[in-house]
Amino acid sequence: MADADLEEVPCNMCGSSKPRAHKLFSKNGLWVTRCRKCHLVYVNPRPVQSRLWERYSEEYFTKEYLPAYGDFNPEANLSRHMGILNAIDRYRQTNCLMDAGCAVGFFLDAARRRGWDVCGVEVSEYAAKYGRERLGLNIVNSTLEDAGLTPGSFDVITLGDTLEHLRDPAGTLRAVSRLLRAGGLAYISTPNFNSLNRLLFGRRWGVIGPTEHIYYFTPRTITQLLTKSGLAPTSVTTGSINTYHYLRGNVDEKVLKVYDAIVRRARPLVEPLIRAFRIGDGLEVFAIKRGYVHARPSSS
Repeated sequence: MADADLEEVPCNMCGSSKPRAHKLFSKNGLWVTRCRKCHLVYVNPRPVQSRLWERYSEEYFTKEYLPAYGDFNPEANLSRHMGILNAIDRYRQTNCLMDAGCAVGFFLDAARRRGWDVCGVEVSEYAAKYGRERLGLNIVNSTLEDAGLTPGSFDVITLGDTLEHLRDPAGTLRAVSRLLRAGGLAYISTPNFNSLNRLLFGRRWGVIGPTEHIYYFTPRTITQLLTKSGLAPTSVTTGSINTYHYLRGNVDEKVLKVYDAIVRRARPLVEPLIRAFRIGDGLEVFAIKRGYVHARPSSS
């Protein structure tokens, strides 16, 4: 990538500049770095906004995103999202839910079927139009910060596999805090940089994609960033590890088969340790707007 397509940025969490960032490894010609002060992991220098947003073109959605889902089935889609919908239901007061980075709106469709008044924001013009025209959803083609939404108007704001793509995650989380009502919930899912797969395979872990994933979070750094943004985490957990999905094509097939066999045989022992030490592939985060006495989210 040409120098003109790259930009140097300070740490998004503490503001430290490049000299304080430690280079971890490079991939696709870009450096993944860690802030020496607050330990946030991010790509620096990174592609400028126009290059980042090229990824979310019509071609990406028609040739990659939508084919991965297959033919849209509303009932199957609702079932796929039932776990999170059950967990957030206790926060329903105004009945308003926002999905930031909603893509074509599959989660919004599921939430609407559960009775929520839904809206979304999405930077891809194609995806936002698809959700409006094909699914009849209210999707604004914008960033969350620039969408012109009413402060304090949402019970729940979700960011599913979104935060790692954003140029300014701290700014977006401040917007989330501003838009939530008192006691409202922010739900976030994002890759876990402390994943066992990342610790073992480094840059070969498929989630490391610095041309589109420009921030990487751990339980510690996501907690710190949420707190600085006016949101109080009530639960920061990880799930399991996938021994194939993000490793195939990046790790030697023989090594991968041995690794998969070991994990499968040891899973009853390994699984509780993965969750206890929070080294699963993904982070699942519940956080509420500060100044409210909260209940721990349901695990259902």
